[in-house]
Amino acid sequence: LLPAKDDASDDTLLAVADFGVLRVESEVRSRDESVVMNMSDAELLERAYEKYHIDLTGMQVLLVQRGDTWVPQLANTSTPFHIVNKTSLNVQLDKSLRGEGTETLPNFKVKL
Repeated sequence: LLPAKDDASDDTLLAVADFGVLRVESEVRSRDESVVMNMSDAELLERAYEKYHIDLTGMQVLLVQRGDTWVPQLANTSTPFHIVNKTSLNVQLDKSLRGEGTETLPNFKVKL
């Protein structure tokens, strides 16, 4: 709960942020060197990054007043209280295995 202004008086609007479910997975790669030896340059470049899949599902934001019955509204997809309806976000984050970025490889790549 976040008050819309500094004083938390009875008529202050409150933002209720529900971040839903966060799931983070990393890709498992083969360590078989014979596989690497037969890869193209593009495939080798892809292997220069650890890949993480980040899924945020059921994220929502409601705007309520003190005393409003808002908890049951979290189960709904869209209500008059919602300023951000339930939504999902899927991101792939690629982190360079070389540590600090080089001139040719960025530290991170993000795909939405």
